[in-house]
Amino acid sequence: MENKRVLLLFVDGFGIGREEKAAYNPIETGDLPSIQSLLKEGIPVPTDATLGVPGIPQSASGQTTILTGVNAPKVIGKHLNGFPNKELREIIEKENIFIKLKKLGLRVTNANAYNKKFISNLISNSKAVEEMSVSTVATLSAGLSLRTEEDLKKQTAVYQDITNRIMLEKWKAKVPIRTPREAAETLGEIVKKNDFTFFEYFQTDLAGHRKDFENAYRVLEELDQFIAGILESFCFKNTLFIFISDHGNIEDLSTPYHTMNKVPMIALGNGSNEFRLRVNSIQDITPSIENYFE
Repeated sequence: MENKRVLLLFVDGFGIGREEKAAYNPIETGDLPSIQSLLKEGIPVPTDATLGVPGIPQSASGQTTILTGVNAPKVIGKHLNGFPNKELREIIEKENIFIKLKKLGLRVTNANAYNKKFISNLISNSKAVEEMSVSTVATLSAGLSLRTEEDLKKQTAVYQDITNRIMLEKWKAKVPIRTPREAAETLGEIVKKNDFTFFEYFQTDLAGHRKDFENAYRVLEELDQFIAGILESFCFKNTLFIFISDHGNIEDLSTPYHTMNKVPMIALGNGSNEFRLRVNSIQDITPSIENYFE
């Protein structure tokens, strides 16, 4: 039997909508066959993101919790938005999933591509660490290399918007526009070469903050096609696919803020039934992945 593999697909700001807010939920009203099928037939686990801490769940503390298994809001006494502060960075640098799985002798990787200008700024600006995302801190502290636009050209990385459009238009990088299904094929090849692969998509959270249905539909449709490509090309006999978010947002466009809604944890493929039974909150993701490999 081939070695077991995991793909952790982290989608920022994607909660389970409430029935009374259905008219404001582009996940329900959009043309999203793959996502809607997963939410109905993928046996999603409604997963707590509040973690017993008062207030609305936020990105920095929620993502730290997902990627470490530590209840970050409880440690710092609040939910923290944006980038991780010093206290959260210390948790990430010691407890992140990349480090834990490397200690088990596993091949781990972050499939996201970064702009080389961003990486140069990290090297030259000592304060740049204050604007590093949770996943970036985790990747670097585990001694992993960041993929760049050169990897996008070689089809050995996927950009955070899936299509490379932002890399091309904002950063003026000479990279090809990809379809979501082409990006899914690239991700599939990365998964085959590693035991644990992480990919982060945060356009959903940005769309939720904008309260713009047209933009939300576009973002979700690209994600839907990306997921369709993943489901079509992956060998689930030896691969566990995990979909998780840090908090709700895009499922309720009546507000520009995050929501208190639970998030869907979807597990498909090898070991998925047991994995679902282990997850009640976003704090359970990392320890459940560790258990899967042990």
